[in-house]
Parts: sequence; C-alpha cells; structure tokens
Amino acid sequence: MAAVTYPKGFLYTYKTTFGNSYRGFTRIQGRDGTIVCYGGEGATLCTLSREGGRHEIDTADSEPIYTKVPLVAPAYEHEEVIQVPGAPAGTSLGTDDDDPEHMFTWLKAMQSRTQPAATVDHGFSHSIVCIMAAQSYWSGKKLYWDPRRKKFSSSPLGKTFQ
Repeated sequence: MAAVTYPKGFLYTYKTTFGNSYRGFTRIQGRDGTIVCYGGEGATLCTLSREGGRHEIDTADSEPIYTKVPLVAPAYEHEEVIQVPGAPAGTSLGTDDDDPEHMFTWLKAMQSRTQPAATVDHGFSHSIVCIMAAQSYWSGKKLYWDPRRKKFSSSPLGKTFQ
C-alpha cells in the first residue's frame, strides 16, 4: 500500500493484493462519491455512485446493516453505469500492455508524428511515484519529490535523499 499526496492536496492511495483470482477492479473514492471500474487494466465498465460522499453522516447508525453480501449498491447511493458519449459500451475486458490494439495505437502515433495517448512524461511521472513508494518502504521514511532538481528528498525543504 502506498499513500501519495500531490502538491495541490490530492491524496492518492494504492493498495494491491495478489492472494487469489478474485475479479479485478479499480475503486476511486472521492469527495462526492465513488467510481468503480470492473475488470483489469483498461477496462471500461465503470459505475458511479454517491457512496461515501460528503453527504453521508459519520455516525455508527448511518451505516447500512447487511445480512447478506449486497450485489448492487443500496438505492440511496444512486449507483449507475457510466457511459461516455461516443464510446463503446463498457466491458470488464480491457487492453493489456501487449494487446495488439495498444501497440497499433502507439505505432500509429509514431507514424503520424503525433503524441501517443501516454507520453514519455506520463511514464516518467508514473515511474517516479513507483520508485518513491519502494524507496520509502525500504528506508522507512516519508519521501518528497523536488520537481526543480528532479530528485527525491527526505525533507520538504529539498534536502536530497541519497
């Protein structure tokens, strides 16, 4: 598990387990509700609900009481499937990194000399967070990123982490 706070105060937590073959999903819990995407990386079957939003009262008696595992969200959470205009219907099957369509999109961007969907800068930013999470785990220290110097730091003032 890793927790990352971005400069504008955005908090991102990542947690993964590799214990069994339970279906893959991504859960984004925001201030106003929750987005759940079913399937692996690139899946497009997503729902949006008011679950966990700031409208909920934080008291013990405000939690729903379940006597069996719910298959759908309670009605008051208003869960609905997200449909992006012009996009195909959502599916829990997504593209893999080695998917032919994924590779074709990249090759087409090179051929047309346009930016691919994910640029080198996206990859760099993603890598920095992953490397920082690993370094933080191994060192037991909270780390900071100095974008000007492009270095990790163990203090918010920019002292470089070695």
